[in-house]
Amino acid sequence: MAQLFDKGRSTITEHIANIFIEGELDEKVVCRNFRLTTQHGAIEGKTQAKEVKHYNLDITSFPRKTVGTRNIDIF
Repeated sequence: MAQLFDKGRSTITEHIANIFIEGELDEKVVCRNFRLTTQHGAIEGKTQAKEVKHYNLDITSFPRKTVGTRNIDIF
């Protein structure tokens, strides 16, 4: 999403968090955790798992027009 909107990852994360905090979208509806399993880099034959959040298209198309008192179009 950072590449899509030409914004920093932390900016995207902050705006998504605000969308959920303000109740504009329900995180349980638009987000799901997936477990990714990869080879462990330091231990041969061992795998490691990491949970990664995936968002549906509702979050990518949700317009954020206000940040504080400024009107801007981030998404």
